[in-house]
Amino acid sequence: LNQLILRLTNSRLRDVNTEFITTFILTFQSFISPELLFVKLMERYRAPGDLEVQPSAQTMRDIQVRVVHVIQQWLDLRFEDFTKYDLLDTVQALIMLLKNNECSFVAPLEESLTRKLREEEAKKKPIGLGLAKAATIRGNASKILLESDEGELARTLTMIEYDVYRKIQPYELLNQAWAKDKFKYRAKNVLALIHRFNVVSMWIASVILSCERLKERTKVLSKIIKVASALDGLNNFNTLLSIIAGINHCSISRLKFTFEGISSKVLEEFRRLEQRLSSQGAYKVYREIVRTCAPPVLPYLGVYLTDLTFIEEGNPDFIQGLINFKKPELIYKVIKEIISFQEVQYNFTVSEELLKYFQELRYEENEEVLYKMSLEREPRGVESKKSLK
Repeated sequence: LNQLILRLTNSRLRDVNTEFITTFILTFQSFISPELLFVKLMERYRAPGDLEVQPSAQTMRDIQVRVVHVIQQWLDLRFEDFTKYDLLDTVQALIMLLKNNECSFVAPLEESLTRKLREEEAKKKPIGLGLAKAATIRGNASKILLESDEGELARTLTMIEYDVYRKIQPYELLNQAWAKDKFKYRAKNVLALIHRFNVVSMWIASVILSCERLKERTKVLSKIIKVASALDGLNNFNTLLSIIAGINHCSISRLKFTFEGISSKVLEEFRRLEQRLSSQGAYKVYREIVRTCAPPVLPYLGVYLTDLTFIEEGNPDFIQGLINFKKPELIYKVIKEIISFQEVQYNFTVSEELLKYFQELRYEENEEVLYKMSLEREPRGVESKKSLK
């Protein structure tokens, strides 16, 4: 750890290694707490010598400048660390110390703190979520789907899920926090998006099976596929894949006559969407699509979580007693892509009532109940749709 701190603040490097600093700041919580990191940086500031010989006054000052620069970059990249771990007072005390000592390099740090405090206030206001008043939505889920424009439905679903995605913080993606009980408290937004994915998938299956009559069931399935196509047009791959998962649920995929009633054009579109988001080759096709997409984009989070899991499990934390920093560097590449899609946000005006409806989806959670409903809609052995409702 001390060697990493020395590398962060090395005055002998002519240029600041911004990539290394960024990687360290976004991943350090996998091996050190924010409080301890700040202590280590302040130790480095107060005792800047790293050689056996006493460094010159200029070298000591250069190291102190680098320490303050690292703290400034930390503020810019991870301001949440300072608010969550009560480090703001400590930073303000450092600024006062620097000003009292007439250190000219305090200015960028003070400017960053002032700016981040303003941004924090602005974040408390809803971002990009325009609401349009609409008549109160009444009726069951299938009626709401059939009577609403697929583009509006797609925009509403996108706004709900992107609002969760944009809140995901880098520390939520460290140490597989979303999958470990002792760390889950760190990953509330990741877990919220995973939960939302599952809710939408189960809701899709539930709403299709809620239709007792074949004709209505076919219409609803066709409309859902059109919504999925609209989501693809919005680069919302997370919700799109949750809808594909719902349609491919075992209780839905067996509905032979329901699928036969869909037009060949709509069914062909569904197959196209499946191919675009196929898991084959570790989502090779999908990864290329996302790589070339113009933002805004809501990527499928599951791909990143799988990548992070492979990195975590396939690389040791330490090599010969030293922190294996190659591992955080690999993790950083994934996190960097995730947060890059938080920079350009969706900005739609959506129906307030439709928004409220999709935020509170009601669905059947029991897999056995869903499959029983499926058998009721299309019993085994039925050879003609004429015998169905």
